[in-house]
Amino acid sequence: MREIKFKALDNKNKKWLSDYSISSYSEVLDLCKELNCEEENIILVQYTGLKDKNGVDIYEGDIVVYAEWKDMVCWNDKRAGFELRATKDNIIDSDDLSFSSKHIEKIGNIYENPELISEKNK
Repeated sequence: MREIKFKALDNKNKKWLSDYSISSYSEVLDLCKELNCEEENIILVQYTGLKDKNGVDIYEGDIVVYAEWKDMVCWNDKRAGFELRATKDNIIDSDDLSFSSKHIEKIGNIYENPELISEKNK
């Protein structure tokens, strides 16, 4: 069974609240009160349960290099799983994310490094 955990980004101040143990949305609300930040400015991302080839946790919204492609880790409601997505037309299903995690490297995330995903794949 995979570990269920989250991290939160204070999008207004561009600051990760990752020094805190966040395991539910109610804890995010409590954290907002403690840190004096507004709920609507918080972006909550879920851990995929996987690590990249360097042992770094992979979260929803992370940008990874896979083979020669830069892809973003996304949740797919229809499949109820995480997948790699470069564009609307380039989807690798969630099974491939699990299989490929030993071969991918996290290079950033869509919130702090949106230019990475918009750069032309090489």
